[in-house]
Amino acid sequence: MVFKKSFSTLILLLFSMFGFAGPNPPSPTGKGKPPDLPIDENLTIVLTIVTLYGLYTIYKHIKNKKASI
Repeated sequence: MVFKKSFSTLILLLFSMFGFAGPNPPSPTGKGKPPDLPIDENLTIVLTIVTLYGLYTIYKHIKNKKASI
């Protein structure tokens, strides 16, 4: 049991070293200016679709629950 814990700890420590020893990420473009991305462009459509899908999933769950009784 102690061997398994020691071995697991050793493996986790060795694999965590790859995160620290990796190459540096490339520098961002634009020298500090974030890129212009349209984040809020279709937000209302996405929220509507997500809400409708959530209501459909809840309805389907309730329908299956009543049918199994």
